[in-house]
Amino acid sequence: MRLSLKYPELFGAAASLAAALDESPEVHEGDNCYRHATVLSVEARARLRLYLVIGEDDFLFPRHAPFMKHYKELGIATTLVTHSKVGHNLGVLNELSADAMIRNIDRQMRKLALGAQIKAQP
Repeated sequence: MRLSLKYPELFGAAASLAAALDESPEVHEGDNCYRHATVLSVEARARLRLYLVIGEDDFLFPRHAPFMKHYKELGIATTLVTHSKVGHNLGVLNELSADAMIRNIDRQMRKLALGAQIKAQP
């Protein structure tokens, strides 16, 4: 997530299973998702699509709600998929959501490519 926000020119979409999202905007001396999302241009925010998958019993689950709120306020399209009765188990999350995650990234990248083609037409 951090790299997709820090380098939006390299990413049109990003996805994560049980993301270890930053605890606050102050961590890592500002090299974090909060700061990178905040300084994105309006155009970069509109292009980027994020997809997060987390188990409701995962110790990282509480970090996701503040991110969703922050991204919504910034206008960054973010999908959050939560699975009940799943802890921090990447194997289970992969079984439950990997196909949907890949389909979502493919769909988003196709939209971006189509948008680029339309802009390039004379």
